[in-house]
Amino acid sequence: MGASEFRFFLSCDLSSPVIFRTEKLDGILPVDKSTDSEDKRPELYVECALYIDGAPFGLPMRTRLNTTGPPYCWNKLITV
Repeated sequence: MGASEFRFFLSCDLSSPVIFRTEKLDGILPVDKSTDSEDKRPELYVECALYIDGAPFGLPMRTRLNTTGPPYCWNKLITV
């Protein structure tokens, strides 16, 4: 797609919704030893975006993790 070419899409252009499940985080998060408080935990989220021909389509969708510690399980459906 050249710099002078303009393309746009409408959400109604998608014939089927794109749905996927975000399950869990595998592995161990690194611990930041510079923090003095255990209350400072990283805010974890999953962000997804739909691309068509290498170009982003629409806005990215994000879901935040609602847990206080391991195991880090989202178990959420995201519809793009």
